[in-house]
Amino acid sequence: MAVNNQVQLNTNPDSLGGTLEALDHVLLTHFPGLFQGGVHILPPFPSSGDRGFSPLTYLEIEPRFGGREDIRRISRHSEVSSI
Repeated sequence: MAVNNQVQLNTNPDSLGGTLEALDHVLLTHFPGLFQGGVHILPPFPSSGDRGFSPLTYLEIEPRFGGREDIRRISRHSEVSSI
């Protein structure tokens, strides 16, 4: 059985650049193609505390981070490729 390890990034939505749009820019500018294992964005939902882990709703993105289109854009740049 072949094992295909790939690099994955786990990050809060405001850790690299401050917003999801800035995160996308950082990934494309400084780490192009590196995270082929995917980008896991820790809870980007509106929250009562605990840095997003106490979501008030799962239906929207915290507006200060950006929006769903930002997450879609990031996901397109980090698609898992199969070998």
